[in-house]
Amino acid sequence: MIEEKLLISYLKKQKREYNEQVVILQKELTSSLMYNHKQEYIIKTLMYESIMNVIRIYENLIEKIENGEYDKETR
Repeated sequence: MIEEKLLISYLKKQKREYNEQVVILQKELTSSLMYNHKQEYIIKTLMYESIMNVIRIYENLIEKIENGEYDKETR
């Protein structure tokens, strides 16, 4: 069985790493706009949106585990 605190710790670490990637992407998006690199901007925007969705998933999962909504029993 996976320990709840360890799982939450791991999920929070992953979320922090994705947040760091978001900051980098935001800078790259700004740069793409400044230099009018439309194709690069579109690709970076898609990457940004994908990472934000992953972060939302991690946040929801962490919240469910912390609230006891996640079934810890093995089947």
